[in-house]
Amino acid sequence: MINTILSYTTRRLNTLVLGLLVFIFSCKTGEELPNMAPETKLSVENINLSGDKRLNSTVNLTWFGTDVDGYVRHYEIKINEGEWFKTQIQDSTFLFDIDPDADSTDIEFYVRAVDDENVADPTPAYIKVPLKNSPPIVSFDKTSVTEDTTNLVISFRYRASDPDGDATLKKGFIRANEGAWSEIDLNQKLISLIAENTSTLGKGKAKLYYGIEKNASLTIDGFVNGGDNIIQLKVSDIANSESKVDSTINIYTKAKTSDLLAVGGHNKSLSATYNALIATNYQDLDVVDYARDGGKYQPKFWDPTFRLLAMEYDKIFFHTEEGTTSNPFSGLDGTLLDFAAPVIQQLIDNNKKVLVSTSFSNGADLSIIGDVLS
Repeated sequence: MINTILSYTTRRLNTLVLGLLVFIFSCKTGEELPNMAPETKLSVENINLSGDKRLNSTVNLTWFGTDVDGYVRHYEIKINEGEWFKTQIQDSTFLFDIDPDADSTDIEFYVRAVDDENVADPTPAYIKVPLKNSPPIVSFDKTSVTEDTTNLVISFRYRASDPDGDATLKKGFIRANEGAWSEIDLNQKLISLIAENTSTLGKGKAKLYYGIEKNASLTIDGFVNGGDNIIQLKVSDIANSESKVDSTINIYTKAKTSDLLAVGGHNKSLSATYNALIATNYQDLDVVDYARDGGKYQPKFWDPTFRLLAMEYDKIFFHTEEGTTSNPFSGLDGTLLDFAAPVIQQLIDNNKKVLVSTSFSNGADLSIIGDVLS
């Protein structure tokens, strides 16, 4: 009985093993599915704008990609018929170029995802970007411009911008009155003008200085020495679109008539006394009154304006009281001698003859004046 059971069991096991072997060898290996390309989408599918509603040349675009059997490794971008270029980012602000002399254009933008097997989306995302060019803008900083009357020098600051982005600004230009336009450096926002020959009356050339530079960068024509001047600015962008012209007020520019400059900082009657005293001992005299009208006519920029003026003279007599005043542009408070001291030092260093007449109250802080009075 036991042998019969063992024999039966053995036959059952053999049958089971045989069945398993048949099953194992009868199974087929599964076929690997082909890699599927990624897909790409833009956050905006179209921009339906025309005419004045077109976008300016600075545009932000956003995109994303998906891959069902892997992951997106990077993206590739193409603009118009250009080359594809690789990027890891999914958004960017683009500054598109508009052809010179064109006021509008359409940009064709393509982006495609590339997966982990370096397969690119065969149907890139696409959008047409309608652009318009906006003219740039230039303006004088009115608070910085020399007042309606000045001795020799006109100084000012200006601003230039472009609604399409300041990077699209291309050139800046300046002229005096009806003179020719001259190109200026748009990176230099403080400009001073002084006649090439400060003793010669009439229309001629003016030297142009940037900032506090010691040597002129260029000359412009049309400047009137000893007469009225209107200074004008304009700018252009990469599409050659020009701004409206901005102009200063009419500025009467006094010419040089002497080798002695008297700089007054007293009240009207005391300044007249000083000037009369000088006139009895010196034949000719050029005068600037920086206390006049509450200090309205003092330089907005002592350097370069006062420095360029004073450097034209061999002798400078600076008389002022100890009271403080506010600079009409910067708003800083100080005595006139505080403001003038750095320039006076430069005059002395350049072998100019300088005489300073002033008074100080007990305990006055003379640190700003430095070595000038030592």
